[in-house]
Amino acid sequence: MFKQTKYRVIEPLLLSAMVVIGMMVGKNFSDNNSGNSLLDIHELNEEIATTGRVEEIIRFIESRYVDEVESDELVEEAIYSIFGTLDPHSNYIPQRTLNEINEDMSGEYLGVGIETLYYNDTVFVEGVLPDSPGENCGLKRGDKILAIDKVSVAGTDLSYAEISAHFDKEKGAEVEVVIERDDKELKLDCEINVIPRKAVPLAYEISPNVVYVKIQRFSGKVYKEFMDAIEPFADGKDDVSLILDLRDNPGGYLPETIKMLNQIFKEKGRLLVYTKDRSDKRIEYKTNGKRFYNIGQVAVLINGNSASASEIMAGAVQDWDRGVVIGQPSYGKGLVQEQYPLNNGGAIRLTVSKYYTPSGRLIQTPYENKNGNTFIDTSVYKTMVLEREVKASGGIFPDRMVNDTPLTNSETCKFALDYVHLFSLLNYDSNFDNPDQKELDQQFASFLQKQDSLKIDESLLCKSEIFEAIKADYIRHKSGIKEMYEYLNSDDPYIEEALDYIVNKNTLVDLLPEK
Repeated sequence: MFKQTKYRVIEPLLLSAMVVIGMMVGKNFSDNNSGNSLLDIHELNEEIATTGRVEEIIRFIESRYVDEVESDELVEEAIYSIFGTLDPHSNYIPQRTLNEINEDMSGEYLGVGIETLYYNDTVFVEGVLPDSPGENCGLKRGDKILAIDKVSVAGTDLSYAEISAHFDKEKGAEVEVVIERDDKELKLDCEINVIPRKAVPLAYEISPNVVYVKIQRFSGKVYKEFMDAIEPFADGKDDVSLILDLRDNPGGYLPETIKMLNQIFKEKGRLLVYTKDRSDKRIEYKTNGKRFYNIGQVAVLINGNSASASEIMAGAVQDWDRGVVIGQPSYGKGLVQEQYPLNNGGAIRLTVSKYYTPSGRLIQTPYENKNGNTFIDTSVYKTMVLEREVKASGGIFPDRMVNDTPLTNSETCKFALDYVHLFSLLNYDSNFDNPDQKELDQQFASFLQKQDSLKIDESLLCKSEIFEAIKADYIRHKSGIKEMYEYLNSDDPYIEEALDYIVNKNTLVDLLPEK
């Protein structure tokens, strides 16, 4: 039986719990947000005006169809259908979600700084960010939000998006929030301000001269956050090693990724990644030789949800034999998108090129559709220094595999784990420091039965994973995110592999097959 990973139990839960109002993430982040978009869109509009087939069909439907129809909905459905014939990373982004995506990638948003859970028509305050307007105005974990600016939002048929829209205000504006706490109503005036959305939530010295860095996404400010995070540990040191945790990191901006890689490689002129478009035009990204700290050994942690920019970083480290890649095969996204604005306030995101690792690998996982890429590259690629064989199609394959097959893959456990944050919120207890697992198992099973009409077979519950998830959630809210990660990392096979490699001064030569 494989050893279970606390990280794999809690990380998806963290991602869902940390959905602050207005936040949205996914694997379709733009790797390059530039380009002559206005010229391209004008040409596209000209083409549509010339052919006009879609508009003509919609006009016929509007004028002749037996029932009333919403033309905007028809247009959106037609657009979605068109993109359905392309690759899975090209898509149409309606106006209602574009701002959320842009905020997520900018590294900040306007709000009050609260984490929320929507349950039974009520928004609960699941957490309040330190030094945020929410903390300053008195909001606390467990508060029920009853009204926002005199509009009732509890027990109504309003959607979560409609409720969160009440916080969409200019910086400095005030929002009146009525909450219920301990069966009493309280009225709080909270100021809207800029809230950082951390791409690098923490870094800490996990072992002498070994720094663990968690990188959640490659947003527009990730390089600065990364440098600020490692500076206290690396400044003035002759040698400091890094464990870069890219698990569940869906990617982001290519330029930020390149800047971070420049701090890992001291040499100038080393190829980090290159792109090729349909005309075979090649653009190369190389190291600049401007490294500010002496980075020693490097271990990169990846899993099946590590995508895009995460794979570019892991691929460069692997291809140049710069460090060890540990974990499970990554997602396999080798495509680059550019984003173009539309007149309706939305945007389209199109795949414009493919990227290749330094050794020439296209790591895209094959996909099936009308215009899809079904090519599987079976060529043999070798790393640049030690000439180790590495695979192409299907993501980055780790140098050291972690046999991490958590019980949480079962549908029963996935269902149960979805309720961990709610259980923790509604049963928050200051005496949870040393809980009795059997008693907690019974409490959670009873709670779970009340949440769904389905009969849950308790024997199928992954009780140890649920226990660890609840405990980690408790630690985060009682002590902080650093303490939570220290707890999760204390018995994590990914971390153990990384420390074994770094502390025992192993080298990639040890991974070469015997001749």
